[in-house]
Amino acid sequence: MKEVFGVKVKSEICEENLYPLWESFCKSQRWSDDLRLQGLNAGRLNMIEGPDFQGADFELDGKVYHGDVEIHRTTKEWFQHRHHLDRRYNAVQLHLVWHEQPDVIIFTSENRNISTLPIKRLLQSSGHRIKYSNCRI
Repeated sequence: MKEVFGVKVKSEICEENLYPLWESFCKSQRWSDDLRLQGLNAGRLNMIEGPDFQGADFELDGKVYHGDVEIHRTTKEWFQHRHHLDRRYNAVQLHLVWHEQPDVIIFTSENRNISTLPIKRLLQSSGHRIKYSNCRI
């Protein structure tokens, strides 16, 4: 941890740094073979409470989905942020994470499982470069 202009920051990837990766992947309309995913429309970036992207369209395992996308640094942040208890997250169709924890199963307050995929692997498909910046604590 370091201090920048009096603010304590971590020098690591921030959730907000991952949003352009999803947007770029969808804009490219490329297919990620290893993830079985194609982004069709990133959706609308939500800067208030609720899922990060609303109204997204994507194809996963040959099925087209329309709904929300939530992005985190780790899989467990879904539970740390208490999304599993919050009905605003019931329309989430895809959970993208930087650090995948395959043993953690994500579900909504309605007990519907949500696919979690490692957003890191979209870098290869999108050609996008991730920007690391200082994260606020």
